[in-house]
Amino acid sequence: MGFLDTIGTLIGVGAAGNLLDKDGHFPEMEKAMMADAVATVASALLGTTTTGAYIESAVGIQEGARSGFSAVVVAIAFALCLSWSR
Repeated sequence: MGFLDTIGTLIGVGAAGNLLDKDGHFPEMEKAMMADAVATVASALLGTTTTGAYIESAVGIQEGARSGFSAVVVAIAFALCLSWSR
């Protein structure tokens, strides 16, 4: 299930961000799939919930967030919210 979910997410996010090649394929999809697989195995070994790509990322990509910096900013904002909620 996770495999198919990740493929669908990558295609959807790739289409939203104009990242697909001229044939409609996600370039170097193997790298993204391997990153997802490693994260899933690592989370199982650490006893946490699985990680993965989410289709909600399409909104950020449409707005220009492609480098991962936006994820860092969001993580910092969440950490600040958690520290203020005590």
